[in-house]
Amino acid sequence: MVGERYTTLLAELVYIAEKLKLFEECVQPAVYESLVDALFHRDSEFAVHDHAKNESNETIVIGTGGKQIGQRNYATEIDSLYDEYGLEGYNDMELAAFVAYYFTEVAPTDARVESIGPEHFEELCTITGRSLPKNARSTLSNARHKKKYLNGSGKGEFTLSTIGRHYVKHTMLKKVPE
Repeated sequence: MVGERYTTLLAELVYIAEKLKLFEECVQPAVYESLVDALFHRDSEFAVHDHAKNESNETIVIGTGGKQIGQRNYATEIDSLYDEYGLEGYNDMELAAFVAYYFTEVAPTDARVESIGPEHFEELCTITGRSLPKNARSTLSNARHKKKYLNGSGKGEFTLSTIGRHYVKHTMLKKVPE
């Protein structure tokens, strides 16, 4: 029983170590220290209290305050999709369509939005290590006007168009035969 728990804990620590790599090297020690502090101080709001499964059968962690933490990590998902489908080869306007698709249709429920703004595109760049555009709002606007991947709301927010949805699903996220 103890050996089994030890093996499970070790696997979780390896998983956490991999996720720490998503942060810039200079902040990794501080993030690690915060995690350790949260895990070992039961009075912390984010101290690990129990594991459970949600409706989607995903493992979630329940904090001592009863709040779900650590459900699906959208940063990890974005990074995985970016690598898996070779999205680094697409231009910024095409990636704007992917960002709208991800945050409106694929992201975990608590991270979904009805429309995206420049901060969503900048977040993709930060997560994946892609260079930030000079003006993310212009990138989204160009994806709307030049490629018709997005629709605009007039408030600097954008939604995925039918053309954009089709392009992401049938071109960007189509597996290339190996």
